[in-house]
Amino acid sequence: MDFAKFDLNLLRTLLVLLQEKNTHKAAEKLQTSQPAVSRSLAKLREELDDPLFLRHSRGLKLTERAEELARTLPKAIHELQRSLEGEVFNPIGFKGHCRIALNAYLAETHGYAIYAFLHEHCPELQVELHAYSSNTRERLLSGELDFALSYSPKKISKDLCYATVATQPHGAICRADFNPQVSSFNLEQMTVLNLAALIIPEFNDEQLFVQAISGIHYQPLFRAQHLNLVLRAVQQQNLVLTAPACLLDKLDSQHYRFVPIYHKQAQLTAELSLMFDTSHYRSPKYLWLEQSLRQLLAEQE
Repeated sequence: MDFAKFDLNLLRTLLVLLQEKNTHKAAEKLQTSQPAVSRSLAKLREELDDPLFLRHSRGLKLTERAEELARTLPKAIHELQRSLEGEVFNPIGFKGHCRIALNAYLAETHGYAIYAFLHEHCPELQVELHAYSSNTRERLLSGELDFALSYSPKKISKDLCYATVATQPHGAICRADFNPQVSSFNLEQMTVLNLAALIIPEFNDEQLFVQAISGIHYQPLFRAQHLNLVLRAVQQQNLVLTAPACLLDKLDSQHYRFVPIYHKQAQLTAELSLMFDTSHYRSPKYLWLEQSLRQLLAEQE
């Protein structure tokens, strides 16, 4: 048999014939006519150079070659079908290590919630949360990290997949007693404020997030990669920090308050991206992670 010229459509008819051992029943199951099944059987006999079925008082009897096909063909077709349709991911069977890089804001606001979610759905999974850094991309490509979650970077790597999983409202974190008459800021008003900034690699390490959006030049008095240091400066030095609104939920409201920032009459927002190696594109596991994170982040806002 020349497999390159073999009509693969005949395999479905063969599989049903092997199961039913009757052309009439096979035609009913295939929702076609009995003559059409007989024509397909004739082609199969010619291609495989074997009668496959022999007349018997109770229907068709399988030849030795057909017996072998009856054992192997169902599994082969099942594997092909699963490969084409995509395997359904079962989180219960998700084992081993899962290493996740989070930026400093997300580690504070959602780090534990992400761990708790994974522990609930994947009880045997060992979860590690790492700090998002300038070498996170390289660690994703080397397999040292499974995925990363941070604000969408300005420079996109062709070797990584990026999926937007949430949009976070941003504003200003201030001291609780900061000018109680102020209910919101615009980006122009922020030029006269004493600003602090949390450095997030690939997002605002070159310039402030608000500067990238507005084109306005800002000169923060203090920048750091550690959130606790920046918050301490906000509280003790009366600085203003651009941050996601959900950060306030993790802070003492007696010491801090949140003031929304508006740009072009809309509240300032930033997109969160799930990042992973392109080799995992459309992987059932990563599709599940993407959908789960999107749901989790929406519930946490």
